[in-house]
Amino acid sequence: MAFTENMQHGCVYMTSDKISAKHMFTTRIGGASKGVFASWNLGVNRGDDDAAVCENYRLAGEIMGCGKDDFLSLIHISEPTRP
Repeated sequence: MAFTENMQHGCVYMTSDKISAKHMFTTRIGGASKGVFASWNLGVNRGDDDAAVCENYRLAGEIMGCGKDDFLSLIHISEPTRP
């Protein structure tokens, strides 16, 4: 699958011409989060400032042409978990 790197408002995200639905894959580049979260953090359960996460969603919504509450999220797990 081919991805295209895009940048708006200082935020880098990826899109693919193979996906017909409106979409974006966010990266860690850009956004309002500071300190150890200094990135385009969209995780509300990691200890980041809620206002920064809200601003990151607002930026994503502005880029996508939708509201910050119109997103679906996937959770990335880098290690297998056991029940």
